[in-house]
Amino acid sequence: MIIALAGKGGVGKTSLAGILIDELARRHYKQKLLVIDADPAATLAMTLGIDAPAVTLADIRDSTPLDAGQIKQLPPGTSPARFVRDRLASDGVIARRRLRELDFDLLLMGHGQGPGCFCRINQALTQALASIQAEYDLIIIDNEAGLEHVSRYRLNRVDLFLLVLTPGQTSWQVANRIKTTAEATGISIGQTWYLYNRVYETSRLGSPGPRTLLLPECSTLMMFDRQGGPLHALAGNHPLRLALTPLIEQILAETTTATLTAIPFRSRLPADDGDSLPEIEPGIEPFRRPDAGI
Repeated sequence: MIIALAGKGGVGKTSLAGILIDELARRHYKQKLLVIDADPAATLAMTLGIDAPAVTLADIRDSTPLDAGQIKQLPPGTSPARFVRDRLASDGVIARRRLRELDFDLLLMGHGQGPGCFCRINQALTQALASIQAEYDLIIIDNEAGLEHVSRYRLNRVDLFLLVLTPGQTSWQVANRIKTTAEATGISIGQTWYLYNRVYETSRLGSPGPRTLLLPECSTLMMFDRQGGPLHALAGNHPLRLALTPLIEQILAETTTATLTAIPFRSRLPADDGDSLPEIEPGIEPFRRPDAGI
């Protein structure tokens, strides 16, 4: 399974990616997991409270074969996917990390030298993903902000496309454009989930549709961001964790057959095949802080 998070800058993609990974760790996930920080800013490791790999994909893109289809000779009994994965690991690009009792691989895309487009680095990431994805049961990709990176991807599929947005017209429009762009590139998208982050008043959003989660504003996350605290310090019964439960349960159900203890959740989303964003009422501020006085 491949999960990709996307959205406008500043909506909380990296924080939510970190919480998803920590929830897998809390539930004793045992399958093979690869986490990719595809944002040149590369803050996911800090968010998780772990060390980032010393080498990024951008550092070795010209010296390491990333396209498994071009590899002519392989050691006996070694698949092309395993060969590329082992080469990236030996170069230090894929680093083994542990969160709680979860062992997983971490890869950073990195950034280019000097100004200019990230096209070559994104091409390297696309080649690496196509070559090594068979080695993992689950791949989680925290993308950079905006639309451009989506148009450069040439992945064969994304099983769960997580669009992160905050209540407001701009974020809503960017999320729609990202989804349209992703579909136009030819990526096969299994399901699209809409994660409304930093929600105060759900009543003004209308009725959330299927695969739409309303995630409460979290002052603790803001404090962690200021102080550099790791997300795994967030309380296990925090409302933000609970709100993500339907998504976590689907990930677990589709990537493992083990019986895992899930955090109780009061309600489930209705079974429906629609993939659409709830409309935000124009001309008003859709959400406000409870103490805003407006």
